[in-house]
Amino acid sequence: MHSEKQLPCWEEKIKKELAHLEEISQKRELVSTGCAEQPWLTINGCRMLNLASNNYLGYAGDERLKKAMVDAVHTYGAGATASRLIVGNHPLYEQAEQALVNWKKAEAGLIINSGYNANLGIISTLLSRNDIIYSDKLNHASIVDGALLSRAKHIRYRHNDLAHLEAFLKKSPIEARKLIVTDTVFSMDGDFAFLEDLVRLKERYNALLMTDEAHGSGIYGENGEGYASHLHLQNKIDIQMGTFSKALGSFGAYVVGKNGSSTI
Repeated sequence: MHSEKQLPCWEEKIKKELAHLEEISQKRELVSTGCAEQPWLTINGCRMLNLASNNYLGYAGDERLKKAMVDAVHTYGAGATASRLIVGNHPLYEQAEQALVNWKKAEAGLIINSGYNANLGIISTLLSRNDIIYSDKLNHASIVDGALLSRAKHIRYRHNDLAHLEAFLKKSPIEARKLIVTDTVFSMDGDFAFLEDLVRLKERYNALLMTDEAHGSGIYGENGEGYASHLHLQNKIDIQMGTFSKALGSFGAYVVGKNGSSTI
């Protein structure tokens, strides 16, 4: 007769892991916050100056935007009712995407429901098992997840170290599809990608270049088009994505690029 193995108690294991995270100050909890769309917010009854927000331009509390959103709900309803490929592509999407393309001075564009889903969808659509992704080590985690989902070879080069990046590019097969991807404004350190040099490298080694303008959109460029536009490089970059949930004070993300580009 075989003795029964004692099965692990998953609840106890999870509790121990949570306790360990708390010990090392890595357990995070949600805090109820009021008036977060305003410069001054309320946390636990205390009025505090909001210096942690991504609402850089204050648009989340802008009366014109709030009215436009309410009017849109009255006109179009509260939801799309299904995915865009089924019955959900009502004219408002097309109008918004045309405005996006005009704003970014691009040939084509799509609106996506979040920055995380945008990076996952773009990277996993463009790259597959036999391709190579070169990603700055300080890129946002959504870019890393998109690279993993694509199943392409994922190479992370040292932050803004373009000699390190070029050393990897030199070793890559000529025929391989190669994507260099970088934040334009890095979310944690606040520094900038060396876009001029990245453009030169992508042209030299026949790679695609994708930029994440999540923290550049609305801030840089003549009309807030982003950091690439600020440097007049928007036509040199194959894929630009960004979010509406930072400086633009709303929700969602976008991707723009060339229409039917032969390089993609």
